[in-house]
Amino acid sequence: MMETKPKPFVAITYYALYILAVSILVPAVVYVAGWIFENYVLNNNIPIEDVMQSSSMDTITLILGNLLIAALFIKRKYVKLPSFGQNGSNNSPTSVYLMAMLMSLASILPLNLFVSALNINDYSEAVATNEQLSFASIIGIGILAPLAEEIVFRGGIEEKLLQWKKNPWIGILISAFMFAILHFYSSLIICTFLSGILLGWVYYKTRNVMVCFGMHLVNNSVSCVIDYISPDSSFYADIMNQTRFIIIAIFCVLILVALINKFRRI
Repeated sequence: MMETKPKPFVAITYYALYILAVSILVPAVVYVAGWIFENYVLNNNIPIEDVMQSSSMDTITLILGNLLIAALFIKRKYVKLPSFGQNGSNNSPTSVYLMAMLMSLASILPLNLFVSALNINDYSEAVATNEQLSFASIIGIGILAPLAEEIVFRGGIEEKLLQWKKNPWIGILISAFMFAILHFYSSLIICTFLSGILLGWVYYKTRNVMVCFGMHLVNNSVSCVIDYISPDSSFYADIMNQTRFIIIAIFCVLILVALINKFRRI
């Protein structure tokens, strides 16, 4: 059984399973199935490259990939989910969920303005979209991706690393880095790594993957709203030089520090 393996080996195995399911297996099946449907059912004679560039195919891949990996981890009990409504160590009070989600909300503007201020060349390309998100895309990005990623990276990988070393920051930083490097763009890697540290710290404090899911849900939902409102431009780059948003970001940092300090005492 996997539980008898060394903890770092199990963590790497979880990582490989995520990449295999989300980045390789599901996309290959979806794109090939889409190509067969277009060419042999609809007789459209479309090359597979065009199928792979279709936003609808990307959405299907996103949804199915995250559903598959989440179902696998839950079915195989690679992650321990909280038992809602029962007394147990994995349960967290409603106040903990709300405070964690507020921390995530307070971190969004300062974090993105910080990355934008670094003036990385790919920032605008990383945060901008070519078209408004569909409802299915919002479900995939806003709900299913956060759920699957927290199950794998916090409930699975970080949990094993926390069991491996007494120093929790080893597990927090490694899991955040493993999470970040999957995002390709340099700007997104920095942004995701920093947010991953916050998520990892909250998981270490609560050992509740659903608290981290709530935080991730808030972050991705706000991103979806911004993409829906302004799909053809970089929202954060546009507001970077507006003093009022910088002042708001400073207040957000103060609120975030206060929330973290209070969270530590709970």
